Amino acid sequence: MTVWLLAIDREYSSYEELKYRKVLGQGWSAIGDLSPLLPVKNEQKFREIITNFVSYVYNDWTDNRDPSRIILNLTKFSKGDYVICCEGESVRGIAKLTESVEYHYDNPKLYEYSQVVYPVTSWVDLNNNGNIKIKSMGPVGIQKYGGDLEYIASFFDPQA
Repeated sequence: MTVWLLAIDREYSSYEELKYRKVLGQGWSAIGDLSPLLPVKNEQKFREIITNFVSYVYNDWTDNRDPSRIILNLTKFSKGDYVICCEGESVRGIAKLTESVEYHYDNPKLYEYSQVVYPVTSWVDLNNNGNIKIKSMGPVGIQKYGGDLEYIASFFDPQA
C-alpha cells in the first residue's frame, strides 16, 4: 500500500470533477495518448520521452514541477493505494483504489486532466482537511505522502 498526494489545479479541473468521472489524473493533454509507452519498462527512458513530448508540444516550455515524474507516478498507482486529493492547500478527499486501475487518455476536448487512471470508485470527502498535514503550498503533481499511513486508511476502515 502506498499513500499518494495528488494536486489538482482548480484552473483546469477539480476534486468534484475527478470524483464524478471516477478517475485520478493530471493534465498535459496536448502530449496525447501515452498507451504505447505502457507498461513502463525503463523509468529513465520514459521520463526522457515525456520531457521531450512536453517540450515539443508546449514550444520548449519547461516547468520545475517535472511533468515526467508526475506522469510516471500516475502509472504507479495500484490496487490498495490511497490518494489524498488536494486543491492548493485544501485536502478535499481521499480515493482508495479498490481494484486494479489502468491508464486511459480521456477526451482532451472535454477535459484538460486527460492523463488518467480508472476505475476509482471508493471516495471519502473531507472537511477541515481531515486533519491531514500537507506542505504549506500543497503538493506538486503526484508524490508520495510522508505522513501517518494508518490514519489515512482509518477513513475507510475505522478498525485499521
